[in-house]
Amino acid sequence: MEFRSKEVRETAAERHGLVTVEDLRELGLRSSSTSSWVAQGRLVRLAPRVYLLPELLDDWSHLAAICLSTPSASASHRAAARLWDLDGVEVELIEISVPTAVKVRRGVVHRTGDLAAFDVTEVEGIRCTDPTRTLVDLGAVVDDGVVERALECALRRRLTSVRRLEWRLDALAGRGRPGPRALRRVLARRPGGAPATESDLETRFVQCLRAGGVDEPQRQHRISLPGGGSARLDLAYPAARLFVELDGWASHGSKGSFERDRRRQNQAVLAGWRPLRFTWRDVEGDPARVAVEVREALACRG
Repeated sequence: MEFRSKEVRETAAERHGLVTVEDLRELGLRSSSTSSWVAQGRLVRLAPRVYLLPELLDDWSHLAAICLSTPSASASHRAAARLWDLDGVEVELIEISVPTAVKVRRGVVHRTGDLAAFDVTEVEGIRCTDPTRTLVDLGAVVDDGVVERALECALRRRLTSVRRLEWRLDALAGRGRPGPRALRRVLARRPGGAPATESDLETRFVQCLRAGGVDEPQRQHRISLPGGGSARLDLAYPAARLFVELDGWASHGSKGSFERDRRRQNQAVLAGWRPLRFTWRDVEGDPARVAVEVREALACRG
């Protein structure tokens, strides 16, 4: 069989630069030729029976190689959260879950006997725990604040739901694991029936209020306007007629959006509401001051 070099590259390009021994055989590269390619640096062995074309290396190649070489392995915990692009999880590492008896020598390995078939899907061509199971597991390796940020992101993007999370927790939480306990704590703090926060900045703002002992505002509160019609306030304290606007890096996707936000704020003020505005730098850089200013504004109701 003639070796089809172009097809090797095409196969690898679809899988983070990876090809398996079986792929190479099907494409006409014998074992002796594979060894020669490795010696020349044209292929690099990343995992048992899995090779990389070095020029196609990307951020996910090493993780994908482990999952490709071990059929029962799935990216999980922080690696899965990164694959799903959930807020708050920034570390890049190889982190997988495997059945108890499976041996894997690389990465952070979690051994589990209850990873159901419906807990696993595929993201970026990599076998991975689904968003629900990822959130259930995540609290075992990060703090509650990160779990909350990831949770709100997943709910916002409709990757899962509170109802589905509670259903999965009922099956997994009674086994002494920190992950389910952490997620249950985070869910218990959420206002019942509240919509997801609309950005990671909004989640961080709620967290800094909680740390400062300030009550959480209502999310997406709708008010009547003096000239008729209504407007929706992202975060509001109806009893104090106080609302909060958060300005992130991408708050106003266009000039038109920026101007509409200002008109909406003016209409809310004319309706008797008072505004507070904070930026990402405020919330991340000086959360204690943000909490103090909100508390003082709530105290000044006149």
